[in-house]
Amino acid sequence: MASFTKFGWNQYGELVYRNTGRAAPAEYYVKGSTVYKGTRKVGQIGKGTAAQQRTMRKAATAGGRKPAQIPGRFTFDNVRKARKKAVQTVGKVQLVKPPRTANEVRNFGRSVKNMALLSVKEDPTLQAKINAMDNDKLMQLYDENEMIFDVYFDYGGVKDTPQGRTGNKDTAKNAQALIDTYEAKYGTIPVQTVLI
Repeated sequence: MASFTKFGWNQYGELVYRNTGRAAPAEYYVKGSTVYKGTRKVGQIGKGTAAQQRTMRKAATAGGRKPAQIPGRFTFDNVRKARKKAVQTVGKVQLVKPPRTANEVRNFGRSVKNMALLSVKEDPTLQAKINAMDNDKLMQLYDENEMIFDVYFDYGGVKDTPQGRTGNKDTAKNAQALIDTYEAKYGTIPVQTVLI
């Protein structure tokens, strides 16, 4: 009897190998709980052990996450690696998500735009571009590529200072990664520049 590969879903809805957390090839598809390549069965989907679930979560975040200095917030162990992985993620989410209410879409857009305030000191153009993003498109992008928003909301470079909460160059790079992903899907975001 042939042995089949064990697959699972990571937290971003990607089909991954249960033992390594590595993404399955793009040509693999799922029917029910069976994974196929063409007409040939290659494996089964399952929840996996607690250790396998940790492995899948850690691989999906390019090394894992830990609490940030800001209470209740998190940061990637390696935000550069996570940012690179997030930008390369193709929106092939397998998880079914309920439709969003208009209020949820508006609130999500507001939270994305508020996070941009932390990038202003590094590059004011970033905030202008993020403020120009459409809330419905942001929500659609989130449903297709949640990881880019996990990277965008990374608090590793955010500090509380006497002048208030501020971000650093990594925060600005995370914002740029979101802008690049948004523009790749929806086209260039026009912003006005002010000449001094």
